[in-house]
Amino acid sequence: MSGVASGMARSVHNTQATRLPTGGERPRAWVRVLLFFSILLSCLNAVVAASEIPYLPEKTITVGVQADASPFSYLSAAQTDEEMMPGYTGYMIEICRRVLSQMVSSGPFAGYTVDYRRITPGDRLADLDTGRIDMLCGPDSITLGRLYKYNTSHPLFLSGISYATVDNESFPRGRYCSAVLGLVGGTTAETEGLRKLDESNALQRYDAALERFLALYANREIARTPSLLLARIKELKENMQSGFATLADEARGKDRIDPSLIRTENCPNGFSRGPVVFYDSHQQGIEDLCKARILFYVSDVDILSGRVKGCNVILQRETMTREAYGVFFRRSAKRLNDADDSGGGKDFPDSALYAEFNNVLLRKMQTTENILDYEFSRQFKGEKPTMDLQNFFDGYKFVVDF
Repeated sequence: MSGVASGMARSVHNTQATRLPTGGERPRAWVRVLLFFSILLSCLNAVVAASEIPYLPEKTITVGVQADASPFSYLSAAQTDEEMMPGYTGYMIEICRRVLSQMVSSGPFAGYTVDYRRITPGDRLADLDTGRIDMLCGPDSITLGRLYKYNTSHPLFLSGISYATVDNESFPRGRYCSAVLGLVGGTTAETEGLRKLDESNALQRYDAALERFLALYANREIARTPSLLLARIKELKENMQSGFATLADEARGKDRIDPSLIRTENCPNGFSRGPVVFYDSHQQGIEDLCKARILFYVSDVDILSGRVKGCNVILQRETMTREAYGVFFRRSAKRLNDADDSGGGKDFPDSALYAEFNNVLLRKMQTTENILDYEFSRQFKGEKPTMDLQNFFDGYKFVVDF
């Protein structure tokens, strides 16, 4: 820096000497002014460049965690003394904790600290997009649509969507035109579960209400923003060959369907509530199911089975979908040759975080550590994995020990 500055000083001084009288202080004063503004401009450029590096600016990895997605991510008083993500546990949390602990002790992320932020299913991907969190660690299904936008870890768990219903004693005998079905918005229960239930006619005399709801659900969005939605549908057909998933994602969080518009033979004047009710958390939704405020609840089968114990409900253990969970990261939008002054792309921390997490995770999935089997036995106490799930765990144990 001093050599550049002195060279600049000589160049500026020689230029000014041809224009100004020699022998005075005036040339040196101009040199000092120009040097001052040159240094100031360099500092401003550095500040702007630093502000353009959007993520991980202070060597902190922020993990998004859920508080009530047991047995995968939930609050636990037994974990309050944990140094990393205190107060939280679960199958996905414990895997992330073990992988991140090794990452911050050695390798490119040595010396980083790990922070956490409580998130909701409806806002989790938006929080990842905006940089409020750097990674998602919960029961987040890997879908084709999400793979176009995000990086994910190796799959960590195999599950699927199912539903529970109130017992026969609680099921209404006469006309019922209130809340029928509940689920957490922003999940695959919304994008896939509703469609699967509609196809299987699982709601019996309320199938017509669900079918009518889904029709209005799509048509309302097309009427409200035709050009935007039609463009999204075209993009979806090109990339995913499925129109409903993005449609539901677009509608999530916006005004829901007016229940009085859901008119069926049993409810010719519409519904007073529902018939589909969206919740922010499983806790409230399953509580309503247990108290027969709703008749059905849709979610991942493992979340349901752990939460409906003690309730007079009937759980359908056969899943309607087959889904794998993974840890989600931002996907770099930069090309490999788009480098900043440091020699790497501005999204390097995101790309490196994803790559290093996967590398450490894969090592821990081998027979030497058996991280998936071990955490399953801890969180699913007394349960044995299904044959499909055990084969899923064993499918990653292929690395030769030398």
